[in-house]
Amino acid sequence: MNERLPRIGVALLVVCVSTALSGLVSAEVIVSSGVECNGVTELHKSRAEWRQYGIVNSEQTKDMWVSCPLDRVQGLPASPRHFTSALSLFHRGTQDGREAQATCYLVEISVAGIVKARSQSLSLKAGQQTMAGFCDAQPRDFFNSYAFICRLTPGAGISTLMTESHVPGWENSILAEQIGESGATCVDGS
Repeated sequence: MNERLPRIGVALLVVCVSTALSGLVSAEVIVSSGVECNGVTELHKSRAEWRQYGIVNSEQTKDMWVSCPLDRVQGLPASPRHFTSALSLFHRGTQDGREAQATCYLVEISVAGIVKARSQSLSLKAGQQTMAGFCDAQPRDFFNSYAFICRLTPGAGISTLMTESHVPGWENSILAEQIGESGATCVDGS
């Protein structure tokens, strides 16, 4: 089990995003740690292991559901902005050496409940790190909030959460560009 892999991936991702953002004022990217994620119930919290690089499913046989709140630069109601979000997933390995699975939903939450959700599922080999991205989402309401809800199989974890406010269109999103360059898939937010 490689404990350094997620740290290296987080550091590399932050450097890439920072480099891409230097000199650009219009893009606003918020990067936060996977330690902000939490199990959705007490049972799931008991399966979680928090490390300095994020949250990981420490169980050897059971899945864990986590909720990760997202910070989002909202802009002004008169000029709504789209946003792109991503999370960095990793598989630190398990005793039996099998692949890990992760299914993540980007949910928009209003006062009345969840109004929209998009999903993406990934398989990860031991020691692998990858991104799941959701591009060019347009909030239904300026005041709604967003979260990732993820099902993580044993050994899977989340190291980084990222959101970027931008004008409409993938071509205006530095984060969408980084997701594409990493070889990950970006689910359309419409």
